[in-house]
Amino acid sequence: MKKIKVAILGYGYWGPNLVRNFNKLSQVEISAVVELDESKRILAKNAFPSLNILDSSDEILESSDIDAVIIATPPSTHFKLAKKALENNKHVLVEKPISQTSEESQLLVEIARKKHLTLMVDHTFIYSGAVRKIKEVIQSSDFGDLWYIDSVRINLGIIQKDVNVIWDLAPHDISILEFLLDSKPISVSAIGLSPKNYIGAPLEGIGYLTIKYANGVLAHLHLSWLAPVKMRRMMLGGSKKLLVYDHLDPEHQVKIYDKAIDQHIENNYAILSERKEGDMTAPKIDPSEPLEQMASHFIECILTKTTPLSDGMAGHRVVVLIEAAIKSIENSGMEIKI
Repeated sequence: MKKIKVAILGYGYWGPNLVRNFNKLSQVEISAVVELDESKRILAKNAFPSLNILDSSDEILESSDIDAVIIATPPSTHFKLAKKALENNKHVLVEKPISQTSEESQLLVEIARKKHLTLMVDHTFIYSGAVRKIKEVIQSSDFGDLWYIDSVRINLGIIQKDVNVIWDLAPHDISILEFLLDSKPISVSAIGLSPKNYIGAPLEGIGYLTIKYANGVLAHLHLSWLAPVKMRRMMLGGSKKLLVYDHLDPEHQVKIYDKAIDQHIENNYAILSERKEGDMTAPKIDPSEPLEQMASHFIECILTKTTPLSDGMAGHRVVVLIEAAIKSIENSGMEIKI
């Protein structure tokens, strides 16, 4: 079977994980890894001695020997690199966000569609066993109607230079919400704080987003680079049960609480005053590495000419929502229709 020849651009924070996982796949041949930083090229060569490590992507993007390009470079470079790869008839997997404007992301989608190429965004969390289990749980009648999702994604640093905390962290939560809800966001309001007076960073390091969805679900995101602890936690409230997703809990990432507010009728009125207290259960989660599942899915979509779960349009929708959130921040938290 003919192998898919791929090039991986960027060997920084996420690049080594991408190289490791694509290197596992029997249908893949990594033709080159491109990294501008010499010290990181040395690290790549030491970790993967057999791979071709380069300092420029120009020839790679134009080479007819490369079938697909994986882009793990800073967000400000995503659009330019993805556009050039697509224009040279290469399938593209790009890290989040797909681009920094909705006009750019829409153009990438159109180029890929016109050329019948696979364009995919690495929304890693939707390929995790935990998030897939959550979707299964909330779609069951036992959970009841989903009312709200409250997410906290905070840590101390790393302060990004070219994007604010919303561009950096919100794509994770927004992509999870889209996967879980199967519903369109209709508005967002947001506020943010720039820590420039404290640490010299010019962009927002703290952000709070409130998103309303067409199906009535209310979602709230708390994002921060300035927290004393690292948290990756979501709480989902249903009419019959509650759920907590803690990505950092090594044993029980998903916990389901048989807790709710029971209704009872008194003099023809519904009284919401009785609390139901039941057991907590922790379902078994598929332990497969999400990044390996994502990488395998990308290659499968190329081979079978099928649409990825996190395709270019999914990436575009994330960008549209973040743009609206930024507009809200610029207008003192005004609710922005989407």
